[in-house]
Amino acid sequence: MREYPFGGVSDNDTRMKLRGLLIDRFEASQPPAKRRVDALAEFLTEAQHVINAGQAEWTVSEHAPDDDDDAPYRLNPLLALTLHLKWLSSIFSNQPGVSVSIR
Repeated sequence: MREYPFGGVSDNDTRMKLRGLLIDRFEASQPPAKRRVDALAEFLTEAQHVINAGQAEWTVSEHAPDDDDDAPYRLNPLLALTLHLKWLSSIFSNQPGVSVSIR
């Protein structure tokens, strides 16, 4: 996904809250102890709430898949990001010394 992950979130305050919970919280300048994988839980919970409330819209992607250039490619950027981070969390949450940084 090459889209802005919060672009489909309809409410600006919600979008900024999600951004703060993910991007600001996991800046590389933060100490690794504050960027543990289990700290993703707060973002994942809030993102799931936004998705369930219908506040994250499906949009037309700016980048179509290579094999389907003519058809519009629809995605829900927040849902895609949330599913990916849930997967990463399930894999790495019990691994000692793993931290997350987002640039």
